[in-house]
Amino acid sequence: MLRLTMVIVSLVFSFFFINLYLKQKIPNINFYPNMEVLDNINFSSHYLYWEKSYCSKYPKLCKFEEEKYLPYPVEFFPTDNFQSCHNNIKILFLGDSFTMAPWTNYGESFPSIFSNKLAKSLNICVVQYRLASPGSGTDQQLAVFQDIVTKLKPNIVIWQFFNNDIFDNIQQALFDVSDHKLIRRSIKNNFEYIAGTLNQKIPVLKYTSLGKYLMYTGISKDPFHNWTVPPNDLTKRKEYNSEKIPLELKEMLNLSKIYNFSFYSTLAPLECLENTQLICSSWISDNQNLLRQLLQSNSMFLSMEIYKSNNVLGLQSDFEPLPDNSELFNQTNDSNPIGSRHLNKQGNYVYGNLLFKNFNNMIKNK
Repeated sequence: MLRLTMVIVSLVFSFFFINLYLKQKIPNINFYPNMEVLDNINFSSHYLYWEKSYCSKYPKLCKFEEEKYLPYPVEFFPTDNFQSCHNNIKILFLGDSFTMAPWTNYGESFPSIFSNKLAKSLNICVVQYRLASPGSGTDQQLAVFQDIVTKLKPNIVIWQFFNNDIFDNIQQALFDVSDHKLIRRSIKNNFEYIAGTLNQKIPVLKYTSLGKYLMYTGISKDPFHNWTVPPNDLTKRKEYNSEKIPLELKEMLNLSKIYNFSFYSTLAPLECLENTQLICSSWISDNQNLLRQLLQSNSMFLSMEIYKSNNVLGLQSDFEPLPDNSELFNQTNDSNPIGSRHLNKQGNYVYGNLLFKNFNNMIKNK
């Protein structure tokens, strides 16, 4: 009994001094990462992490079976009276925080704007699902969709990509590429998974410097050599995603044939390309351009970008001066850096309408 007591006391003192050391070594550790995100996501060895279901987060508001799998409520258009939706089309938007559409309410996200326009144009009820998780990357998005597509049975799927997928597919990889095929990989030595799991299994940990340091290390470093290629190596990063993303799109196309849904892709707008008052670093615009090329070449691509001018650091634009689109992006409470911020309510409205316009044009031209 005495020995057990001494072990416990030793652990408590060790924990205390480790926290004290980290506070002195990293004075601003309390500012990163955002530990509040741990309240809304689940870490698991199957997906690394994913947003909790709507029923898990809001059990009293849960109304539909699908909300046991979706992070956000089912929405109905053009009416919110689901009892009137006898004949309907089910549309699923798959993606990251742009599909989550933070700072919007029911009916205000770009998926909602699109779905409402679709319902009115076809004079039919549209049931909308949003399957999304912040900073998840297309590996995790595909893996989650594979597992629950039979639960949701969508008629249309629109898969939203964004700039950060180029990095997320490396640091949070769930698939390896072997012989031009996607092979599911283990993530048990991914330090972000380890750090996130520890912070969730030991709730008090996330309030400590040690918990924050573990998460910071998991997000920014690779101590167990789990990352597939060095994310800062521009050439390898491009080669890796140029091989993987077409295979993921091919897999989604195969699923569309098996489960009988129409599949489209889109690319969320990058603020520094859309707002001519800003300048993009060349590597950021390179990521966006690479994604656009891959999506255009390997899927039915629906653009939701307004401008693709050369407002890139080091390049001279030949375009005429364009209006300032800064009003379409969140400038007040977005933690993303300037140039990569999310859409605000007005931005969701504008780009949702643009997405539907391009969808409608594609359907008419078929």
